[in-house]
Amino acid sequence: MILGNHETLMKAKGVYYGLVEAQNIHLKTKDKNVEENENDADDKAATALAYDKARSLSYHRQDTIDKKTVKNETNDKTDEAKAVVEYKGPAPFFAMLAMNRPELDVILFACIACVCNGGIQPAFGVILSKVIAVFQTCDPQLQEKRVLTYILIFVGLGVLMLFTMFLQSFLFAISGESLTQRLRAKIFRTLLQQDIAYFDQAENNTGALCT
Repeated sequence: MILGNHETLMKAKGVYYGLVEAQNIHLKTKDKNVEENENDADDKAATALAYDKARSLSYHRQDTIDKKTVKNETNDKTDEAKAVVEYKGPAPFFAMLAMNRPELDVILFACIACVCNGGIQPAFGVILSKVIAVFQTCDPQLQEKRVLTYILIFVGLGVLMLFTMFLQSFLFAISGESLTQRLRAKIFRTLLQQDIAYFDQAENNTGALCT
């Protein structure tokens, strides 16, 4: 049995002293472990925070790169569209007119029909004024004769207009059809002579070549 107070027993350095020292060592070890665990937790938290920041920066950098890529692609497409628009030149009117030379006589008759058809409209106005002037004549028989004459002229002009309109449309259709067929055949022969790289260009897309 151990008797005495704490200080006396500690000075004696007996069994009590050994128990107290063992307890102190256990407490110190426990505190050290707790401190190490706290340090480990802090290190893990710091590592996780650094990882989150790095991942956020990576996402932000990737998003910036994607936006720049999309912007560059959009600018490239805009430049290509501008190049296509700028590439278009005036239609070679005189060259097509020269290709339509075999139908020159057809075009000439069609133009004559157009001139006749255009002159019929003013003729209607002139004859109508003549009809109004007939009613100023006092002789009834003369009025009837002149009115009948002008009516026949009106009918003749109507028949002539019908003929000239049909003739000009028919002749121009013949010349236009021949020119279109000749142009399409020439374009097709030209396309067959092109290299493969010709069809890879933006201005030579399928829609542009088929229209």
